[in-house]
Amino acid sequence: MKRQKHSMDLVFALVLFAGFAVCAMLLVLLGARIYSRTAQTMNTVDTPVFLSYLTEKLRSSDGAEAVSVGEDGSLQIGQEMEGGVYVTWIYVEDGSLKESLMSQGQAPIAGAGTVIGQISVFWPKFLTKNLLEIEVMDEQGKTGHRYYHFPV
Repeated sequence: MKRQKHSMDLVFALVLFAGFAVCAMLLVLLGARIYSRTAQTMNTVDTPVFLSYLTEKLRSSDGAEAVSVGEDGSLQIGQEMEGGVYVTWIYVEDGSLKESLMSQGQAPIAGAGTVIGQISVFWPKFLTKNLLEIEVMDEQGKTGHRYYHFPV
């Protein structure tokens, strides 16, 4: 016996498919929104992270004699490696805190440094011969200070 086809069978199938398509699209849009927010928060680095990074760089230096602050506000950390003297420059360029390792006597090449993170203010200064103060401000306006005392 043949079953009789009704127009409601086709309408029901189309409505069911449309409902599935709408739910799938909403799920994809929700996932994209969550991913976008997560990626955005992972790209921001907090002020304490910058300060901890700079502190570790200073701890690995050869002492206060090997560290200097340039006229341009850069932090320069000298070190002997593989028979030569090299200087790690930490500076701000185009709103980014950057790091470059150069031979002694050479300045970093514009645009060639490794980006550490986005920052608006980087201000290192020696308060005494063995006491360095570093002030940073990130893009959100959060500021932080760190004092580093070099061992005598």
